[in-house]
Amino acid sequence: MPITVSGVVLLIAAGSMPALPALALVGGLGAATVLLRFGVGEQLACRALHGARSPTAAEAAVMAPAITRACAAGLGPPLVRLAVQPHGQGLVAFACGGSTVVAPRDLVVAVHHGRVTHEQAAASIAHAAAICSAGLTRGQVALAVWCLPWVVLEGVVAAAGRTLRGVALLRMAWRARVVVAGIAVAQNAADGHPWMAALLVVLIGATYAQPALTRHWHRRLALVGDDTLAEHGLGGHYAGLLALSGHRVDLERHARLTRPRDTDRTGGVVLSLT
Repeated sequence: MPITVSGVVLLIAAGSMPALPALALVGGLGAATVLLRFGVGEQLACRALHGARSPTAAEAAVMAPAITRACAAGLGPPLVRLAVQPHGQGLVAFACGGSTVVAPRDLVVAVHHGRVTHEQAAASIAHAAAICSAGLTRGQVALAVWCLPWVVLEGVVAAAGRTLRGVALLRMAWRARVVVAGIAVAQNAADGHPWMAALLVVLIGATYAQPALTRHWHRRLALVGDDTLAEHGLGGHYAGLLALSGHRVDLERHARLTRPRDTDRTGGVVLSLT
């Protein structure tokens, strides 16, 4: 769905431009997507998308014990680079691409002040690293670049949901948007604008499908990370970190994170600071 929406928007935008700029737009975006899919320019893209940068010397010193503990879990390959999001909030690190873990600066500050233990910080890093190692986010950065129109749509839908939640009339109108969209689609088709009609169909469908698809994807990522932490004895620390940061941990997830370890694994994979 995100790829389809973005592709349609790109074609419409290119069709409304002169030939040379349209070719540059499509060719440049396509080339950037391919390069990022193979990891070329991943750190630059993570910086552009999330503001992630290499840790400072002070940040690296604060996080060193946590990184050492994460290394003992033997997560990789591939090697995982730790980046810091200076304005990132929360305590949960996340995967960015195939080999980068982004830690919010709030996590570093919380470790420094003792509000978060080194084991909890290690669990946060290791959870994201497990997702990287599973390859689930390898094409994430490339998709993020290609799917910028979808990202904009997702933000609009989320903002609309928050805005309309408190106004009954507007909330009812939002729920009945398929009726208004159907009328617009019929008018565009009758006026000889099939591309616009098709775009409206795709966009209105995306507003209904997007929340469910997003929830499913996040559940899949959480499952992979949770299982890996449980195998290495870090699940309980991660559950505590989630509770500390205000995330709701239901009974099923808590049981998955804190289940007895199946095996004692050791490994020599290193998380590198860059």
